[in-house]
Amino acid sequence: MRIAVLDADMAGTLFICRILSGVGHTCHVLINDGELTELLRQPFDLLVIDWKMACNAGDRMQQGLPVHLPILFMVDRNDETDISSIANSDVVDFIERPISTPLLIMRVGMLLRRAWQSRLLAGEKTFGEHKFDLRLRQVSVDDRPAVLTQKEFDLASLFFKHLNRSLSRAHIRAAVWMQSEDVAMRTIDTHVSVLRLKLALRPENGYRLVPVYGYGYRLECVAEDPASGEERKFFA
Repeated sequence: MRIAVLDADMAGTLFICRILSGVGHTCHVLINDGELTELLRQPFDLLVIDWKMACNAGDRMQQGLPVHLPILFMVDRNDETDISSIANSDVVDFIERPISTPLLIMRVGMLLRRAWQSRLLAGEKTFGEHKFDLRLRQVSVDDRPAVLTQKEFDLASLFFKHLNRSLSRAHIRAAVWMQSEDVAMRTIDTHVSVLRLKLALRPENGYRLVPVYGYGYRLECVAEDPASGEERKFFA
C-alpha cells in the first residue's frame, strides 16, 4: 500500500517508514503540513501524521483529504488532547509514542482493512465470476457460495484488493491476523492453499495464486478475452 508519513521529527518519520516498508508498504515522506495538498493529487492508501501537525493543517485536514482516506494519528502520552475525540470513524485511529513496532503494524493493517470494507458496504464487488458481499462476509464463485472462515474471507479480500501485486508474508500476517510475529508462516501457507481450492483460483478460471519466492504471494489475473487476446478488466 502507498502510505504518506508526516512527523515533526524526521528521525521518527524515517523510523516509521522503515517499519512499514519492511512489511511491504511503499512510504512517501511529507516534509511539512503544506505538502498535504500534494496528497490530494496522488492515490495514497493511508496517512500517518503527527496529531499536532494535523491540527496546524487545519482546514486542509477537514476539507481537502478524501473522505475514506484512513488516518493514523501519532500522539504523545502526556498530550492533554482528548484522544477519544480522534477515533470517531472506522478509518481513523491513533497510536501513542514511543511507538511500538508490532502495534504500529497492527494498527495500520486494521485501518487498511476497515477502509477496504467501508468502500464495499454499499453492495457487492465483482471480479469475473467471483462476487464479494461484505455485509454477509461471503464470496460466491459462479453464483455458488463458497464456505469460508473469517480469516479465509479476510485473506481473499486482501488478495483481490491487490490483484496482480505481490504481498509479503509480513504484510499478510499484519493485515489478516493483526499480528506481526505470533502467527507461524505455515499457518499463512495453509490458508493460502485452502483458499486456492475453495475459490477455484486456477488459470482455467482466470486466476492464479502463486508464491513469490522468499517474499510472499501474488494473485494474478490471467483471464483473456478469446476474441481479442486481451486481458479482461476487473474492478476493485
